[in-house]
Amino acid sequence: EMWYRIADEEGLMIQNEYPIWLSRQDWGDRKLTTDQLELEFTDWIHEHANHPCVVIWDASNETTLKPDVMGEAIKRVRKLDLSNRPWENSRGKVGEKGDCMESHPYQFRNWHFETSGLAEVPRFPFSPQNARKYFDPPSVIVNEYGWLWIDREGKPCTLTTQLYKNLLGPDATVEQTRETYARYLATMTEFWRSGRQAAGLLHFCGLGYSRPGGATSDNFIDFDNLIFEPHFEKYMCNAFAPVGIAIEAWPQDIPAGKVAQKTSIDVTVINDVSKDWNGSVRLLVLDGEKQLLKVDKPAKAEASQLSTVSFNVIYPNQIGTYSLVAQLLDDHGEWVTQSERIFDVVDAIELAASIGIARGKPVTVSSSHRPNFGLTYGPEHVLDGSRATRWTSERDVKEQWISIDLEELHEVTGMEILWERTYAEVFSVQVSLDGESWSGVYSTDSGKGNIDEISFAPTQARWVRLSVTEPGWDNSPYSIFELNVFGTQVQ
Repeated sequence: EMWYRIADEEGLMIQNEYPIWLSRQDWGDRKLTTDQLELEFTDWIHEHANHPCVVIWDASNETTLKPDVMGEAIKRVRKLDLSNRPWENSRGKVGEKGDCMESHPYQFRNWHFETSGLAEVPRFPFSPQNARKYFDPPSVIVNEYGWLWIDREGKPCTLTTQLYKNLLGPDATVEQTRETYARYLATMTEFWRSGRQAAGLLHFCGLGYSRPGGATSDNFIDFDNLIFEPHFEKYMCNAFAPVGIAIEAWPQDIPAGKVAQKTSIDVTVINDVSKDWNGSVRLLVLDGEKQLLKVDKPAKAEASQLSTVSFNVIYPNQIGTYSLVAQLLDDHGEWVTQSERIFDVVDAIELAASIGIARGKPVTVSSSHRPNFGLTYGPEHVLDGSRATRWTSERDVKEQWISIDLEELHEVTGMEILWERTYAEVFSVQVSLDGESWSGVYSTDSGKGNIDEISFAPTQARWVRLSVTEPGWDNSPYSIFELNVFGTQVQ
């Protein structure tokens, strides 16, 4: 009760979540029933209905029940709340007009995801727990979205250990980890805020726990004195500023060349206050502290609305690491907040070599999972250069394959496979000159998932095939984000 009283006094709004988190159907033989939920929800409402901080009744977290006993219980008790607050039924159907649903669009649950992949992510906060067919129109609360957790000591949590190894390597310092966490979380916050498809955006979590072996954590470094980790406080204060700003671009590796790359970049002003805002937007390209580009443009945004300011940008042409910064200035020219992206200008030849020779080539597979929740899982995704899309096979068929036509004769030397969690433990690679007769060049029965980097003796081929015969998880499909083939074209 102390926390509710504090929230009442401080003016915090609470989405009041009942402590049920089933994910799957039930706890073994222990079944949830409408009658039992009605009793518990009744007590819950009587305890908390007079707290003005409570603005939403949230029946559970990430729970799917068939039949929808939770939805039936909500119907029985909602009249007890004389304020008629809206309800959220987790993964169940929305009950009445004005109710909402939760979305947990965790992009970094994909160990290979990078912020450059946001260009491929739909702005509607989709996730498997909220099929579009339930909601017309959708009223969405995004109350979890990071999947970047580190503990109070600056170490990855159990759910993010592999993610940070992929992002930073095995020897990252605490400082590097904390800054990466804060930057990436701020970028995700800006992405969902400026998309304007959600009625609310909540960081998970403000006050939690931190312990060895923990799956998640909050962001304090001194809990007794409630001191936030400085990088988190800096970047998230900017990302959640009442009048905020977001760069609608996520550059990562820009190839250096004889001619510098030109592009147009949009910057969104996000006005979440109840009066109009006027000022300006300043766009900077920085090499350390040195300004390579500085452009100011006037900007305004009506109350509770967005506005867009566009800039023409010439990327640097020298190899190095740079910052793209958009600053929001008030009508007196004073700094309000900012959005920032870090990008690298890299050697064009080395970048092309890292991509390989199969990008965008024709590809066929033994099977593909059916489209689901607005997402497709076709074979083209393994060669599209995006770590936000993937191919997935049908389930329960162990022997599957994916074949790439390089269209020209190449001397093939290797392959890189970026697996989703459902990987192959036993797989092999074959090559062909005609697409009919195949020769094996690699095989293993000890695949571990995540990233497989394969090298083999240079072999001339036009077609390359990956054959998978045993999944790493029982009865799971196979799923691949990217499949890169390496070699050189035969002249």
